[in-house]
Amino acid sequence: MSKFLKLIILYVLGFFFIYEPGLNNNIIIFSIIFGTALLLETLYCFVCYGKHYIKSVFNKMFIFFILGITLANLYFAWRAFSTGNSPRFMQNYMVILQVFSLMNICYLLNVEFNFNKVQICRFFLNIGIIQSLIAILMLIIPSFHNVALTLYYASKPENIFISGVRIYGISSDYTFFTPIFHGILAVLAFTLALEINFKYISYIPFLLLVILLNGRTGFLMFLIGCIVVGTLLSIKNINSLFKGVMVLITVAVFGIAAVYIIYEDSPNTFNWLASGFQDLINFFNGQKTGNFATLSNMWLFPTGVNAIFGMGFRLYNNLHGFPRSDIGYVNDMFMGGVIYIAILYTTVYRVILYGLSNRKGISNRINWALSISFVIILLFSNYKGEVMRSGLVLTIMFVIKYVLLFLSDEKENDNGKSISGNEYI
Repeated sequence: MSKFLKLIILYVLGFFFIYEPGLNNNIIIFSIIFGTALLLETLYCFVCYGKHYIKSVFNKMFIFFILGITLANLYFAWRAFSTGNSPRFMQNYMVILQVFSLMNICYLLNVEFNFNKVQICRFFLNIGIIQSLIAILMLIIPSFHNVALTLYYASKPENIFISGVRIYGISSDYTFFTPIFHGILAVLAFTLALEINFKYISYIPFLLLVILLNGRTGFLMFLIGCIVVGTLLSIKNINSLFKGVMVLITVAVFGIAAVYIIYEDSPNTFNWLASGFQDLINFFNGQKTGNFATLSNMWLFPTGVNAIFGMGFRLYNNLHGFPRSDIGYVNDMFMGGVIYIAILYTTVYRVILYGLSNRKGISNRINWALSISFVIILLFSNYKGEVMRSGLVLTIMFVIKYVLLFLSDEKENDNGKSISGNEYI
């Protein structure tokens, strides 16, 4: 099999493992396909690369992640069983399988295709571009948009408002995890534009378009991430400040162009975006409207001993007599209380902050800046939804950490340049 065909297969697998199309339509068939693909991928890596593969993928960071998530899940399962609720084994373990599947792909890109760290990051940026192009086609061809609606609703009652303003692309989740995922990819592109090559700015307009077509939260996380990364890198290198300003100006121009495209081709989506911007202005003026008003009514926590041990269930679409809540902190408290949050959050943040002591070389500087931005993004996004247990947000953060810290690359000198003279491209 030619390397080109193998690379195409990895792109298909990467797209499938990331966006999980069909998950909502038939969980059994999806699980069979996902499990089979993951098994074959793992067997191929093990048979071809043996101990080297095991050492690379099952590194200290991943083992700590597995153990921490497992301990948190076992604790929640005990609370769920003791209160007669579902332990949610599959949902809570899916993040490990998703991370593992993408780590396998990263490993193969590194050892079989000789991709360096930045080229592997570009692989994921390219997948984001593919999704963006699909979304653009759906924006232009309304009948194609029905494919996304079918994947999203999966025979459930349709929300006419949401269908009219959002749901573009091929995925299983459209309105929360996926937009933030694309926001993180855009932050990655911003970072590479500052540290590697200005050309990576070209990814951002496409990513912004697919973000704005599906979820305003992703755009906010992109802005927060860019501010954090730009500030941190400017502290170490004043040239990054100048480049950051140039990048932001370029992004602003392309962002305006993306909004104009949406205004022309999907006026309802444009009005929805405008209402979100107005809600943000109102919030800073001390008035809560829109999502801010909705979320402010979702703050509630278990009391007494339940605050320590939890109650074994979520408040998202729950049937336990409490008001519904989308807020991650609230749902995690009801699931397992302070004990569950201590286990889960310690695991996640310890992994995100792994490897910050070494800032020599380009990949370590990028890891340092991105890691801090990831922490800030998690803190904010967990207010809007449940990001600390599953979904693309944790997955892409962990995979980027794996690429930057554990995959081999050409040796760098202290300035992050390849000793052989072959620059990162």
